[in-house]
Amino acid sequence: MSFNRRIWLVLLLVAWSGQSGLRAQETPETEQESQGDQSAYQVKIEGLENNDSLKETIEKISRLIALQSTPTASQAGLLRRVEEDKKRFETALRSDGFYDYTIESEIDDQTAPPTIAIQIDSGLQYKLQDYDIQYDPPDPDLPGAPSALGLRIGMPARAAPITAAQNNLIKLLNDQGYPLATIANQEAVVDHADDSMSVTLTVDQGPKATFGPISFDGFSEVEEAYLHRIANWPVGETFDQRRIDELRQDLLETNLFDSVQIAPITEVDAEGQAAVMVTVVERKARSIGLGVSFSSDDEGFGGEASWEHRNFFGEQETLRFSLEANQIRQEANATFRKPNFIELDQALVLESGLIKQDTDAFEETSINTFAGLEREIDDIWTLGAGGSLEWSKIEDTTSRDTFLIGGVPLFAKLDQSNDLLNPTKGYRINFDTTPYLGRVPSESDTIAFLNNEAQVTGYYSPFNSELVTLAGRGKIGSIVGEATATLPANKRFYAGGGGSIRGYEFQSVGPLDENNDPIGGRSLLELSLELRFRVNETFGVVPFLDGGNVYDDELPDFSEDLQWAGGLGLRYFSAIGPIRFDIAFPINRRSGVDDAFQFYISIGQSF
Repeated sequence: MSFNRRIWLVLLLVAWSGQSGLRAQETPETEQESQGDQSAYQVKIEGLENNDSLKETIEKISRLIALQSTPTASQAGLLRRVEEDKKRFETALRSDGFYDYTIESEIDDQTAPPTIAIQIDSGLQYKLQDYDIQYDPPDPDLPGAPSALGLRIGMPARAAPITAAQNNLIKLLNDQGYPLATIANQEAVVDHADDSMSVTLTVDQGPKATFGPISFDGFSEVEEAYLHRIANWPVGETFDQRRIDELRQDLLETNLFDSVQIAPITEVDAEGQAAVMVTVVERKARSIGLGVSFSSDDEGFGGEASWEHRNFFGEQETLRFSLEANQIRQEANATFRKPNFIELDQALVLESGLIKQDTDAFEETSINTFAGLEREIDDIWTLGAGGSLEWSKIEDTTSRDTFLIGGVPLFAKLDQSNDLLNPTKGYRINFDTTPYLGRVPSESDTIAFLNNEAQVTGYYSPFNSELVTLAGRGKIGSIVGEATATLPANKRFYAGGGGSIRGYEFQSVGPLDENNDPIGGRSLLELSLELRFRVNETFGVVPFLDGGNVYDDELPDFSEDLQWAGGLGLRYFSAIGPIRFDIAFPINRRSGVDDAFQFYISIGQSF
């Protein structure tokens, strides 16, 4: 037993002493590296002064430059670095189409530190003289023109576009019914006599295929029949890889799955069909949301809480309950949305809400319901129509009435922006029109009117960078059919506040009574302009200008000047979207009506 212990002790001592020796050997190099930016040698790369792009590439891949502050153990080690760099430079030159090059190197030990000079003569850049595609077996109907692959005869013979052309060709073949196409061989011949390159590509296109059956795996809460309905799979049609890519995107856009994997096609059966296998990973269907806001006007502190189930019956149905409240308005809503209702890209929407609010313009208690359809016409257009019914008890500055009103809301939306929460490019157009018919039970009167609203927002990044974005908004509204006095106060137009004209109190822009309380009107005009500067990944600064007014006429008649306000905003870009803090100052401030400034805190850009 004691003998074994002595052996073990000796092994430990050897191991310890070995580690100590290793540390001792590393000490000089560590001390050398700690000397800061002192160079062990100088590097001069010459001869590429007329080709900045190539020179930049050479300098980036140079190990001599990268290790300039780290000396080698010997002169032989330095020579190895030089030779390794020359090989890297040769690869870079050939990749950029230079094949008649020379690279010479020299080490000058008489300087302090030593100087390594590398002279590169790239020669002429070779051109692509010919690009020939040969199929096995031959098929004249398959792609053969270099232009279809992103190539042009006479272009520089760079490796990157020639390699990309192979991928482009396989993609074209996949899109035209050949899922098993492969590149069998590529032969590139360089002709130094005329500084050119000729490429011959041999392609095994494999059998032409049609779509076979589709199957799904990995689901448990989502109904399989619904997956097949979304896929709408074209069994028997010519195979097209783009259709598979669209299916993956369609499934991801349901928000039902964390991932969607579609297995590559590896075989075509005897009938020429390619079966498709889709594996999904479901995401959690339930979520709870909380939000807060604050404005210095009458709305004050506000909050929102919501519960949502995004797969209520197993076919992507969304059931959502929400509560919103601030100092002047409290609202409870329930919404049910069933996508792909009767037809694909068509949704059934059911809504019901209870509202109670007390503003300077009116007091309201109302119950409303809505049922309608939304239809996606294409990737940018959405149309909708439905029916609404609303009971409301309203007291404004002149009367107290109960209303029962039915409406037929119609809308059209176009969205060409690049982001839902923080757009930097594109535009959006929204148009809503709703004919209303109702009664005032207390007076046995019938009212009928048409409410129209249109809004356009645009986003432009002038320097092709998201660091600066110019954003603009314009909104116009018109009500025809009834005088302002006979319209329910909650259906009139008002302006002012965080979502309207910042710098003015909520609903305070427009006609006022003798107590400076808002009356509302039948037409509305609002304008906003923002210059959004993104300082870094986290913060942004936004100077802005808002303007607008409300008029008693059916269309803005400019009988009163527009009320303008300017301000400055800060943005914090969080994981849930931009959090904004805006402070705004009335420019043409009305004496006795408007405060010196207003400020707002909320989530999301102002528009």
